[in-house]
Amino acid sequence: MTRKIDDTAIKTPDLQIKAQISDTYVRPTVAPESDLEQLAQSLVSVQPSLAKYLHTKQEEKDDFEIAQGIQMWDDYAASHKNFSEDEVYKKIQAGDLDGFRKLTRMQKQGIYQARHRMLGLNLQTHLATWAEGATLEDENGNAVPLAQVKDQERVMTAFMQEKARWVKEVTGGKFDPILYQQYVANAENSAINTFIQKQAAARVEQLHNEQVRTATGILDGLVMPYIQNGSLIANPDTAVTQLTETLNMEAVAMAQRGINETDAMKIMSQYLQATLKIVPVDNIEPLLAMAKGLPLWENPEIRKTLTDTGENA
Repeated sequence: MTRKIDDTAIKTPDLQIKAQISDTYVRPTVAPESDLEQLAQSLVSVQPSLAKYLHTKQEEKDDFEIAQGIQMWDDYAASHKNFSEDEVYKKIQAGDLDGFRKLTRMQKQGIYQARHRMLGLNLQTHLATWAEGATLEDENGNAVPLAQVKDQERVMTAFMQEKARWVKEVTGGKFDPILYQQYVANAENSAINTFIQKQAAARVEQLHNEQVRTATGILDGLVMPYIQNGSLIANPDTAVTQLTETLNMEAVAMAQRGINETDAMKIMSQYLQATLKIVPVDNIEPLLAMAKGLPLWENPEIRKTLTDTGENA
């Protein structure tokens, strides 16, 4: 007979897992730090300062050698003034220096810096010399000084082209862009500003001279008919009055053409001085009488100059 098992009769024992770290883990024995390890640990905190110190010392060494290179260039260039910049550079790079047969990298860097500095100085000198004698064709195809060319864009284009041409010729197109920017760019800007200022001054002077020539021509056309037809001698009272009014009107016209009062008086004074020296003697007194009716006669210096010119004539 099969035995009958009652499930409820089976009792399951309480299962509990209880474990503690202290029951299963044993801390290994740690060996004491060696002197080398202790030194390494101590250096961790001072390493940034040490690295900074070493970097500073290296920079000082580099700066010193760069200064040596610059001095080499200056000394050699001063003693070989007949050499071009490129010839000086090649001589130094070839070791043609007493005591410096083997140059360090930083010494070469100093030489290279000095070369770019000299490039800038020479560029300024060249452009100043070029501008003094340069010419361009005017609208009529005639070669005229730059200051007389009315198209200022053409003038600046010619200047910049000459600058680029000279740099390429001297360097062969080979130069350090950073050093060029540091040493040559400032020289370029200075040369450009100087050129613009000189061209502006020359242009103003040229315009002034053109005004003087134009005004002198007008004055000659107003005064000389009175002398040529003899009216200043034959009918001095009427002729002097008419001529005085005419020149006073011309003074107003000068102002309208942009000539200030001081310049107008100067132009008239210079014209009358020149005229008093060449006209027949009988015309001198009427001309001085006419001058007394002009604003310029109020100027003591002009009055004395015209009076002295008339007496000497």
